[in-house]
Amino acid sequence: MSDRQDAGWPSAIVGVALLLAITTIASVAIWKYSVDDALKVWSALGTLVGVVTGAFVTYFFTRTAVQLANQHAQKAASRAQTAEEGAAQASRRALEAATKADGLETTLNTLSTRLRGSKAWDEVAKESKITSLLPEGETGTS
Repeated sequence: MSDRQDAGWPSAIVGVALLLAITTIASVAIWKYSVDDALKVWSALGTLVGVVTGAFVTYFFTRTAVQLANQHAQKAASRAQTAEEGAAQASRRALEAATKADGLETTLNTLSTRLRGSKAWDEVAKESKITSLLPEGETGTS
């Protein structure tokens, strides 16, 4: 048996015990007392029977719905945590990329400063791909 079925046995035993208690009280009242007295006992038990019946219906028929709702809530929490972890990882990657881009920009600026005015600088600066990466105001020619 699964854990869910095992967990239902104690509540089922309590439910059957309450039904037997109500049935026993009503049966003894009918057997021992007159009809009028038995009806008085039954009218007093009527409220108790209504409460017990309502409790049974509420407990046994909503238990599965509550368990399903809890499972869905756990799944949603797990998915939210996974999404947060993914967002944090993406944020770290973006920060790493920005750091690398800053490092590349610094390297390019250092190289352009060192090579400025040389023949190699003029050769490199003529390429359109490189020219777009040069700092503003740099044409590549001295």
